[in-house]
Formats: sequence, C-alpha cells, structure tokens
Amino acid sequence: MDPCFRKNRGVLLCFCNKPALPSYTDEFGLIYECGNCGNNDNKVCGFHIHKEIWDKFFDNPSKINPYDRELSICPYFNFTFCVYFRKWNDYQKNHFPPPLCFCERPVILRNTSKNKPMFVCSNYLINGAKPKCIYHVYADNQAFKKSENCIHSVENHMPTSTSPLISDKFVVQVADESFRKDRNILYNRYILEIGKRQSC
Repeated sequence: MDPCFRKNRGVLLCFCNKPALPSYTDEFGLIYECGNCGNNDNKVCGFHIHKEIWDKFFDNPSKINPYDRELSICPYFNFTFCVYFRKWNDYQKNHFPPPLCFCERPVILRNTSKNKPMFVCSNYLINGAKPKCIYHVYADNQAFKKSENCIHSVENHMPTSTSPLISDKFVVQVADESFRKDRNILYNRYILEIGKRQSC
C-alpha cells in the first residue's frame, strides 16, 4: 500500500486525495470513484472500487490474494487495486482513455520493479522503435479526461463531504450501513439529517 494514502478505512480518498464519490449499483452495491466525478472538473483519476471487497482487502493487507476472482470481474477495480496495493496480476486493467505522450501516441500502462505501475510512451522499452519519448507518470498521479458514460449502471449518487451540510462521519456511516439496510431507508435518513441541520 502506498504510504501516502490514509490508513483509516472509514475515510476513502481517491488518487486526487479528495473524498471519493460513493454511488449505488444493482450489480456491485456500493462503489466509490474519483471525487471529481461529482463536480464540474473535466479531469479525473482512475480510482474505482467496490466497497465490500475493498474492505476485505484493506482489513487484511497481509492476506491479500492478487488473483482474487473478484478482481477479474471488473477491470477498473483491478486497476485501482494494483495501483493502490502495489500488487500485480494478469487480469485486465481498465481506465478512462489515456492521454497522449510527447510523440502524440496513447500512453500505455506498465508495471515497475517496485510494483508501482506507471504510464509510459508505448515505444519506451522497445529497442530501435521510433518515435519514442521519455513520458512517464505513475498511475496514481495520472489524470484522465472525464467520460460522459458511467463504468457501471449507477442507481444514484450519495453526497460527499464536499457539501457543507454533511460531515465525513455521516457519509461514512451511510456507506458502512448500505450493505445491511434498504437503500430507501438510507435515503430517508439522509433527508432527515439534512432537515435537522438546516433547522439548526
């Protein structure tokens, strides 16, 4: 796990170091993506996790299996897993369309000897290949253009702590309870909480 990331499981930060955006999906339950997915910023990072299995990895880092079958289901989640925990596997890894290198060619993802993936020029390691440039950006620092399409079919977005009416503690509480309570109950609790804070 990269030492620059917060170790508190309850506070999820994307690679931009912003509170990750939680959403509900019918297929995977609660997911989190780049915090910029919920604002007008046109750049995002590649952060994308499925909360239930992520917690399992996070709580037992010494027992993580990089070939857990859950990682083979969603290549976007697998990308985040490999970058965050610095563990590599042969499963597909997806992200938003990559930027262009200095040669005006799409960059590609490669692993390093320290298992810290980076994006490089597609010809960087090919002897004699031209054109070639020295473009290299670690995957957790790489910005992508925001896509208009969702990775998964999202039922609804939950609020993040960027709202002045909502605390980190409340967002975490809603996220952690989402696997045990009906989504409609959670939504009603959120509305009640906002009403209380507005009346204070």
